[in-house]
Amino acid sequence: MLQKQSMVNKYFVVLTNLLRERQGFLEEIREKIRLQNKIISLLVCSSLFLLYMVQLLVLIIVGCRLYLLRLNYRHFT
Repeated sequence: MLQKQSMVNKYFVVLTNLLRERQGFLEEIREKIRLQNKIISLLVCSSLFLLYMVQLLVLIIVGCRLYLLRLNYRHFT
């Protein structure tokens, strides 16, 4: 479990480096420094973000449906 956490942290470190030091990050890409690591890390972060957004969207849809059901129930009683 601890090893998984360190792997996830490693992925997010690459993302934070991109956000903090964009010029240096892009320069490392041009020079092909740890390129495979950067690609995998950004892919993992993008996938996790996408999963989070889908989960959030599902919660919003479920919440709206429950709200509409409650409105319909009140309307007919």
